[in-house]
Amino acid sequence: MVGTRCWRVCASVPILAWAMMADQYLNSRMVVDEIGVGLRVLANNGSSVRGFVDSEMIEKMVKELIGGEDGERVRK
Repeated sequence: MVGTRCWRVCASVPILAWAMMADQYLNSRMVVDEIGVGLRVLANNGSSVRGFVDSEMIEKMVKELIGGEDGERVRK
């Protein structure tokens, strides 16, 4: 984990993890499952690996990160 992710984790900034390619899947898993400072954006089919992500899902995840129970957990 390098760059902006490292700075966000050190500054306790919650992360929406939206993996698209290469090492992003591993980074997403680390941020969400291992470190617990983020939420994973899911595709319309419920998968975090393949599928389309629409604006409604992004809106839902941002609202969850800001004011939901899972968001509260990752902001601590």
